[in-house]
Amino acid sequence: ALALQREVGNRSGESLSLVNLGVLAFGRGDLEGAHTAYQQALEILREVKNRSFEGGALVSLGRVHDVAGRREEARAAYESGLAVYRDAGDRRGVALGLEYRGIHFGEQGQIAAARDALEQALAEIRAMGDLHREAVMLTGLACLHQDCGEVDEARALHERCLAIHREVDDEVG
Repeated sequence: ALALQREVGNRSGESLSLVNLGVLAFGRGDLEGAHTAYQQALEILREVKNRSFEGGALVSLGRVHDVAGRREEARAAYESGLAVYRDAGDRRGVALGLEYRGIHFGEQGQIAAARDALEQALAEIRAMGDLHREAVMLTGLACLHQDCGEVDEARALHERCLAIHREVDDEVG
């Protein structure tokens, strides 16, 4: 698909193919391949001025850096992605950027910062009225509370999550 997009000169399609290759490489544990694909996609996304996908490529690069142990690069990529999403007015992207920022802080043991980022993401998701994403975010917050030994708070969040799944008739959740 990438070769075809390049052959016909479809830069947007090329960037999407590169993002997909980055996802595949990351899933295989090929961090260098994922980094290269996301970086190439990012350059094209900036060229074609696709701000929302640019934010996504930056957040994806942040995750690659995090898994590779490059914490400062990860934080910078998450912050850049979040800024791009905000500039583009992409609320779903803002929520995603905040979620990954929260995961990053949580992995660093910065619990207060993790909680703050996840709660901000939850607020964005609630403002959009996305109950499925709200349930996912509540689960993440519940796990954070549980990891901190805050069992009652974790239980309350899991119960709210369950209520949402029942409300939307989600048998999987």
